[in-house]
Amino acid sequence: ALVNAPVVNVQNNNSKPYKNDLKTLFNTNSAKILAILMRTFNAKDTNGNEHIDKGEQPGTFLNAIERLDEVKALGFNTLHVLPINSPGKENAFGTAGSVYSPEDMLKIDPVLVDKNDPRSDKEQFKAFVDECHKRGIRVMIDMPSCASYSLYKERPELMAIENGIAKTPGGWEDIRMFQPWDDEGKRTLNPELLEYHKKFVDMLIDAGVDGIRADVARTKPVEFWDIIIPYSRKRDPEFAWLAESYTYEDASPQANMPYDRPEDSLRAGFDAYYGQYHIFHEWSNAKSLHDYVIDNLNMSYRVENGRSVIGSFATHDDISPMFHGGE
Repeated sequence: ALVNAPVVNVQNNNSKPYKNDLKTLFNTNSAKILAILMRTFNAKDTNGNEHIDKGEQPGTFLNAIERLDEVKALGFNTLHVLPINSPGKENAFGTAGSVYSPEDMLKIDPVLVDKNDPRSDKEQFKAFVDECHKRGIRVMIDMPSCASYSLYKERPELMAIENGIAKTPGGWEDIRMFQPWDDEGKRTLNPELLEYHKKFVDMLIDAGVDGIRADVARTKPVEFWDIIIPYSRKRDPEFAWLAESYTYEDASPQANMPYDRPEDSLRAGFDAYYGQYHIFHEWSNAKSLHDYVIDNLNMSYRVENGRSVIGSFATHDDISPMFHGGE
């Protein structure tokens, strides 16, 4: 849809300094969000083979700026930028590695940095954010829920262990799970993991980022978010938080938590929560799907005004309901 969109110059020439308002956009259902993967967003596939070959330019923070007027012209006011960290390469799927298997959440992927520009990686990142803000586009960065095998080896104190080995969620053999608890019995949070995530929040706010989309937020307990979200808002009261989560799988290292507590997540500070409607194989007939939709609608009516429960239909990597058969 973006390829043939009209390009118009809609830069904001207002001399007033930019002020984040993404939390307000979420609370008023005014955020219009486009998700992008930075390393492909404005990649230069000059030979047209749909691969970024040696000698071709991947998407970078600086060449992404070329497309911001296009994004604005389409009506988007927020970019959800998928993780910008270097993927771990040990046990990685494919040659590029998954952006959800970060080598280090505190380091920026060098692929996204223009080597011909004298500015540092964080300076180029901030330049991209600043150009978004000039056009009235807010920037929300994706925070991975897990880490790579290489980070597990480097920082084992951050990681969950199961049966003597690093815990891996089902179907994601290239990632390893964080351990939010320092002591399960006393329910003491892991101070090393808290500090690591605070540094991640600081890195983003220093660059002018407006909010975070937390990948599979249920991998951390609400007690964790009770600390991290207020920490961000001490620095920026409008810093927004969007939680991706599900209620269908035991994807968490937490004890005795078979299901999500999305209402608690919203209470902990998330502005919006979404997930699960696209897991069509969980429902054997139409009524079970309808009942689930009703449950989520009822939850949305119970939460305070301005907090959202968002449905996610036929997205992600799941098969269309048409292929599942049944009623």
